[in-house]
Amino acid sequence: MQVSPKALTRHGRRADLVAMCTIAMLIWAIFHPAGERVFVIPSSAMAPTMILGDRVVMAPYGGGDDPRRGDVIAFALPRDPFTIQAFRVVGLPGDTVQLVDGDVVLNGAPLARTPVGELAIDFGFETIPAEAWRETLPDGRAYTVAEAEPDGFLDDTPAFAVPAGHTFVLGDNRDNAADSRLPERVGFVPRPMIAGRMDHVLASCKDDGRFLADRTGLPIGP
Repeated sequence: MQVSPKALTRHGRRADLVAMCTIAMLIWAIFHPAGERVFVIPSSAMAPTMILGDRVVMAPYGGGDDPRRGDVIAFALPRDPFTIQAFRVVGLPGDTVQLVDGDVVLNGAPLARTPVGELAIDFGFETIPAEAWRETLPDGRAYTVAEAEPDGFLDDTPAFAVPAGHTFVLGDNRDNAADSRLPERVGFVPRPMIAGRMDHVLASCKDDGRFLADRTGLPIGP
């Protein structure tokens, strides 16, 4: 089989980009602080904050530190301790969380939301347009969420009372995240199962070989 010079160039470029991701991982492996880990993001549930192909650094919480609202936490569940998931903390012990028409209602008051334009969410097999909203917590911490459907099936929920020792988490891609809104899938996250806080993007590499240099170093937390 003959290969055109153009194909060879494309193959070489892809190899170069994969090498860049590998080098970034090796540098991190040599110099990273104790306890940090890197996770490859396999889904779009946290888009646009974390996207397919991101390599994200997780930092452990210090002794006595607990998650704050707005943190993106890495955790496992008691029934599946070998699968790590990552979602954003919205509710803390004693909080009540509900979604009404897509708005997050925290302790009886809806979180402030401001439209900030449109974006495209890459699901790997297709790209879907979505509206972007800036959501602000009571303490002023803010982050961007995506709404791909005007009437998503999880836009309206019962009120969830967060029990002691647990957190309530949501995906930033609100219409495509199996999070605490689904008790049979995730539900409340026990504090002992939280591994740490997602801190920043180390590198971002797509399956087609693209290296997204503009994502390197992006902070995950608000």
